[in-house]
Amino acid sequence: MQDYTDALIAQLRARPGLAGVIITDGVPPANVLGNMPEWIMIGDVHGSEDWVAVAQPRRPKDEEFTIDILVDVLMPTTPGSDVQPTCNRRAMELLAEVEDTVRIDPQQGLGDANINPGYVIVSGLTSKNLLKRGDDQVREAAIEAGLAVKVRL
Repeated sequence: MQDYTDALIAQLRARPGLAGVIITDGVPPANVLGNMPEWIMIGDVHGSEDWVAVAQPRRPKDEEFTIDILVDVLMPTTPGSDVQPTCNRRAMELLAEVEDTVRIDPQQGLGDANINPGYVIVSGLTSKNLLKRGDDQVREAAIEAGLAVKVRL
């Protein structure tokens, strides 16, 4: 799980479409929350794996996990202006960068299915929730997403 997460973060940080976007492993530091206009958090990981009885020889097993992802965009506003749709679209653009990263390299450096165990069978975004918040000074669009991954070990 951690190798996949580390590789994903490295690839996201290298994407030109995410230049200037803070990408964190876990909750962003306090100085990022509410102060940076755009950030992506690679969050908690939930999963399970097959297991083998003690007397059996080592065999390939599958591990399935979901990585929680949070995309957050803040935009200043003035009373009477409606920047929420623009804010929403930008958050969706950032999430599309995550999805494109996974589509371009679903393996995320975990190996080759033709060589040996340790490769991704399937990965992709499984859920998306758009949250909208704001007041007279700022609008926020946050997208909670799940990245499901199945790995052969």
